[in-house]
Amino acid sequence: MTHPHDTEILDLVDGRDTVIRQIARSDFPRWEGRGHLRVVDCFLRNDRGELWIPRRALDKRLAPGGLDYSVGEHVLSGEDYPAAAVRGFAEELNLTVTPADLTYLAKIPPAPGKPFFQALYLLATDTAPRYNPADFTGFTWLTPEDLLTRIERGDPAKPSLAATVRHLLHLTRP
Repeated sequence: MTHPHDTEILDLVDGRDTVIRQIARSDFPRWEGRGHLRVVDCFLRNDRGELWIPRRALDKRLAPGGLDYSVGEHVLSGEDYPAAAVRGFAEELNLTVTPADLTYLAKIPPAPGKPFFQALYLLATDTAPRYNPADFTGFTWLTPEDLLTRIERGDPAKPSLAATVRHLLHLTRP
């Protein structure tokens, strides 16, 4: 069965995040090791420092039923990181945001087991969004430390989530 995301056209980039070609998302496994993808991952953070953490739908190919970023998107071909984040907020959380609403934290380079450049953003809000039920089945507000504890105790999660939360803690500590 073909998944709707399989036909997305993405930019394959080199180690400096320069586009080297376009590929269908479903073709990336053939190109892995010869280039990287681009993704955006975003967290909603409330005034108490808690992150809005959704639980992925059970029909997801990656980490079904697992904890997830508030928003996570592949950057489409020709799109920049902020535009992908704005699109993700609309598609996954039914929220209209602009790049100016988001706090850019970092662009994390590829690493072993993580073949993508990852732009990380925060959106300050105390309101839980009306998320897309095709993407998520529920949510909770958690401190980054509590989220890491849950993952370390075996709560399923998207594979890159724990490392990203550790990076977030490093970036946001006074």
